[in-house]
Amino acid sequence: MAPGPDPAPSRHANLRVDATLEFLEAAIHHTLHARGVYPKELFEPRSLYGARVQRCRHPDLDAYIGDAVSALRRPIAAGDVKRVVLAIKDDDAAASDGPLERFTFDFLLRDDDDTAGGGDTAGGLNGGGVADVTGGSVRGPSRADVDQCQRAFAACLSKIAFSDALLTPLPQAAMNAGRLSFEIVAYSTRAGVAAQLCAGGSGPNEYTCEWTEERVGCGTSYATGDASRDGGTGPAGGRAAVGDVEPRLEFRAGTAKEVVPVKSAATPIVNLDVFVERRRSSAG
Repeated sequence: MAPGPDPAPSRHANLRVDATLEFLEAAIHHTLHARGVYPKELFEPRSLYGARVQRCRHPDLDAYIGDAVSALRRPIAAGDVKRVVLAIKDDDAAASDGPLERFTFDFLLRDDDDTAGGGDTAGGLNGGGVADVTGGSVRGPSRADVDQCQRAFAACLSKIAFSDALLTPLPQAAMNAGRLSFEIVAYSTRAGVAAQLCAGGSGPNEYTCEWTEERVGCGTSYATGDASRDGGTGPAGGRAAVGDVEPRLEFRAGTAKEVVPVKSAATPIVNLDVFVERRRSSAG
C-alpha cells in the first residue's frame, strides 16, 4: 500500500518557514551588494521590514538565488537544515585554498507552543497585518510577535549593509578582474537531503536545482541554543556529499581565520545568528 501524503503543516509553521526563506533571500542579495561581489549598478533599492535593502536586477542571478532558497522549504520545515552559508570566493585557480569569506546564517524555527496569542499570517512577514484571529484557542504568533521578528530581521539587514565597517575589503584585484563569485551551502542534520532536493518533481515547490552536495553536521550557534560558532572547517567526523565536494566553500583544517559577529536575535518566531568567517591572512 502506497504511503499517504505528508500531513499539511500548520499555518503557524508555514509562517515560520516563509519568514525564514524571505529573510534568507533578502540577506543573500543584500550581502552580495554590500561586499561588492557584483557591480553596484546591478542592484536596486527595495523596502523590506521597514528597512532599505538592495536586490540584484539581473534576471538570471535573481532566479538562481530565488530557486536555491525556495528549494530549502521542505528541509527547513522538517528541521533538516538549520544553517545556510553564503561563501564568497575568488575564481582564480591560484586562490583555491578556501573561500575569502563565509557569511553564516543560523536559524531555529520556534515551536507553536512557544508563542501565545491569536494572530496568524502567511507568505512571510513583509505582507503586513494579521490574517485572522483565532480567539485564543490556537496558539500562534501574535501581531506583537511578528513585529518583533520584523525588527530583528531589519536590524540584521542594516548591520549587513554596514559590513564594510566590520570587515576589511575583499581583494581589489579580484574585484577589478571580475573573479569574485559565490555559492550557497546548506548544512543538513542528516545525510540524503541534497539527493532529495535534486530529485526533481512536478509540484510548485519542487525543483531540479543546483543543490548537488551537502554538509552533514552543522555545528552549533546562538540561534540553536549553544553559545559557540563553528563551521568553517566542515563537520567533525567527515561529511556526506552527492557529487564532488567543492573545496573552496570551506576553510581547510588549520586555516587561520577570524569570526566576526553580525547580529544575533531571539524572537517568538525565529531565532537568528549571523556571523562572518574570513581568512585572517586576507585582512592584511
